[in-house]
Amino acid sequence: GFNRPSARALESKCAQCHGPKGVAPRPERAEAARTVYDALHESRDALKAAKPMIARVSDKTRRAQLDDAYQQAEVPLIQAVQAGHQFVYDTLKERLSVARQRLEALFGEIVNPTPQATVR
Repeated sequence: GFNRPSARALESKCAQCHGPKGVAPRPERAEAARTVYDALHESRDALKAAKPMIARVSDKTRRAQLDDAYQQAEVPLIQAVQAGHQFVYDTLKERLSVARQRLEALFGEIVNPTPQATVR
């Protein structure tokens, strides 16, 4: 599988240039980047955990709705990762925020399904 560096490893890498003795000292940047990458890893792990929960839903319509909500959370997470690869932290933070909101809604729907309107 793909080996992603930990947030701590990324912070250490950032500190090489942006640490107190680096060529472009900005020590707060390395710590802030670590915090964002920690949140990104947590969100990816949460999304991964949702997949088997959705697969256990027996109602096909509800499972399809949850699959759609999963994809709606996955897209901004992918965009956040891409922004991180480009070191565009404003975009990373914005896309991560959207992904986390959608993840929260997804897990809320998994745990407490919205009652469906009855067709008569």
